[in-house]
Amino acid sequence: WLCYDNEAYMNTGIQRSGSTPLFSATTTTPAGKVILGKQVRRKNLQDLILLAALWGASFLFMRITAPAFGPWAMAGLRVAGAALLLLPVVHWRGDWAQLRAHWPALAVVGLTNSALPFALFGYAALHLTGGLSAIFNAATPLFGALFAWLWLREALTAWRMAGLALGFVGVAGLVTARTQ
Repeated sequence: WLCYDNEAYMNTGIQRSGSTPLFSATTTTPAGKVILGKQVRRKNLQDLILLAALWGASFLFMRITAPAFGPWAMAGLRVAGAALLLLPVVHWRGDWAQLRAHWPALAVVGLTNSALPFALFGYAALHLTGGLSAIFNAATPLFGALFAWLWLREALTAWRMAGLALGFVGVAGLVTARTQ
């Protein structure tokens, strides 16, 4: 969602803001086609910073609530809170019929991609230090890229390898700071 092109905007019906781009980038489609001239705008960078703050706050939330409620109740509260926020969006978009038609598959995805990981993060918060949890969390994209390369045969372009190298340096920095 960081990079936009004209075709993507036209397909969504979202009005493009008049802000100037911060920088241009290239991206590769799953078919290997290189798209030039995608631009990251100031609003997108603000959204990314907000997302990072919310993501980080959720780990602080887990460190506080897991000991008080337990990991399973904490995961239930997080999922229930998300559902309460998202159900009005489903109603507003008129997607109730699709939700009712696909609820079993959506329940499986919700359990495996949200509820179970939230409970396991809560369990980890009870038994690991905050620093070690941060290291594991920082390494998550590295493992995601590794699995995408091994299992999904996702191409490791030069940009992706540079991003992975930067991520590895960041995790190594966390480990080094932790051990000193």
